[in-house]
Amino acid sequence: MRFKNAIDELAAAMGLQPVTTDDSGAFSLLFDDRYEVSFSPDDGDGTVVFHADIGDASALGGDEARALLEASLLGAKTGGAAFSIDPAAKRVVIWRRYGEFADCDDLKTALAGFLGQVVFWQERLASGQFAAADAAESPRMQLGSFINI
Repeated sequence: MRFKNAIDELAAAMGLQPVTTDDSGAFSLLFDDRYEVSFSPDDGDGTVVFHADIGDASALGGDEARALLEASLLGAKTGGAAFSIDPAAKRVVIWRRYGEFADCDDLKTALAGFLGQVVFWQERLASGQFAAADAAESPRMQLGSFINI
């Protein structure tokens, strides 16, 4: 199932209107009035990139940046996600690329996993606790805690 179809099916299940995208097919959703996740199609091949701002990059020193890189090594402590820095905004971004979704439940599982990572790493960056060794392997959120399904 293509992402746009899956997200529209999820919206319908929640009693919401289909998602409105920009000209490139990208859009953002706000969960729990606090966690903004953006979705961008990737090269028209059915893949999509989930990404979210998780903190101020200017606050990172060498040790903190190294800890984030270690945590994202092969996605081992980030649920398959990786970190980047948006140079224009000077913000740390967590992102993950997904292929097509089997169904709406598959999308819900992906969203829950990614939101868990967003919340976990936003809290880590805000608190200054960057140590990769302390990172949970794959925190997952129940989507119902963010939106009614």
